[in-house]
Amino acid sequence: MDDFIATGAHLVLVDVFETAGLRLMHRFGRLNDSFELSFFVPTGGHSNEDLDGVKLDIFFFYKEQDHYWNGGTEASTGEKIKYSFPPFSLCATEFFGVVVRVPCPPLPYIEANYGTEWRHPVKEWDWRWSPPNARPNGKWSAEEAPHVVWIAPFWRDALPRD
Repeated sequence: MDDFIATGAHLVLVDVFETAGLRLMHRFGRLNDSFELSFFVPTGGHSNEDLDGVKLDIFFFYKEQDHYWNGGTEASTGEKIKYSFPPFSLCATEFFGVVVRVPCPPLPYIEANYGTEWRHPVKEWDWRWSPPNARPNGKWSAEEAPHVVWIAPFWRDALPRD
């Protein structure tokens, strides 16, 4: 991760994805804390009124002494969530004809994120607290918020209003 950040590869990643037609929909966190990029791939029309599509989340992992973790941010409150995982390496696998890298071995990663009963459908899932590895991790301050919570206008305008 440190090499990835040091080279500025995260900036290239955004450029490559956007050139391929994916739209950056939000960016959360700092490079050294809970960094996340989410992209949107429209499957229907391309207007703001037609937001049918696929969302792709990219979470950046951080290495601690005995575990890895990634973070989540609740945009409306600035609340931070830490998701811990046993250490893993990355292995190549084929996914619909595309070679991708996945956590290896996969089972401890899957069970950390979805529990030991991951094969059974869950009817209600809260991305924040349903994962068994979720823990509170503080909150971004009001002063930090403009720098750590960015939502693209096309997506912000489509969000439900209270």
